Amino acid sequence: MDSFFGIGIFELFLIAVIALVVLGPERLPGAMRTVAGYFRQIREVSSEFTSQFSEEIKMLEEMDPRRMINDALDPSKTPTSSTNTTKPAAKPAPAKPATTSNAAKSAA
Repeated sequence: MDSFFGIGIFELFLIAVIALVVLGPERLPGAMRTVAGYFRQIREVSSEFTSQFSEEIKMLEEMDPRRMINDALDPSKTPTSSTNTTKPAAKPAPAKPATTSNAAKSAA
């Protein structure tokens, strides 16, 4: 580990000694936990931002007009034959003559 945020080992040691003198040994562990929590939150936000940014870049690359034209003109990506896999519908059965119901007979 050569550096941590561009800070070398000697600088980290110097910061730790100054923090020990300023905060004292009883408050230093709590302050270290607080600082570690802040760094963890910063790292999580940073990684989420990076992943969101990467997704947006991929979407923009897919919408690039030059790429769309190249894909359309590329003979290896055009279908060579019709791949219609649907079957024709079966012929429907002939309709049966309507029968009169009992309700229609009683109404007449």
